[in-house]
Amino acid sequence: LQITIPEDLDYRQALNDVLGRYTTSYSLKQIRMTAMGSLYVLQYQIRRDPDTDVKAFLDTLRTRNGNLAIYLQLDAAVTG
Repeated sequence: LQITIPEDLDYRQALNDVLGRYTTSYSLKQIRMTAMGSLYVLQYQIRRDPDTDVKAFLDTLRTRNGNLAIYLQLDAAVTG
């Protein structure tokens, strides 16, 4: 998962509740600043529960990050 968030969100905790709800595990792997420091680009390694509604997950992330960029790579083994 790669997600862009605005600088006013604390990247250390901004997504913990969402990731805790929609994944079985997650780990922040990379933090990058962009747009002259006004945005964080966060890369997480996640393990999604196979029963997770991907659309609901993305909608929740989109609401949290204010419609900024989100990239979710789906594992063929999990998605069937």
